Amino acid sequence: MIDLRMPRISGLANLQELEHRRIEIPTIVISGHFDPEHPRGFPSFVVGAFNKPYGSINLIACVKDHLLPNNNHHQTGRKPSRQK
Repeated sequence: MIDLRMPRISGLANLQELEHRRIEIPTIVISGHFDPEHPRGFPSFVVGAFNKPYGSINLIACVKDHLLPNNNHHQTGRKPSRQK
């Protein structure tokens, strides 16, 4: 899980660095400053995006769908979860 606004280096810069290094860790993006229906060019390993404040039910569902062991959704090309 990564916030887009962080001290020293932004979450987006972190995502870009991971992508540049070909480190594809399934990641959930959170922010209080974007529209989750219109993501800003997130790398393919981003499996969910939530605007703050986000609901725990949606976040837990995203974790269960994409990040728990024995679940390969992030490898299937399934579209990322978006908060509604």
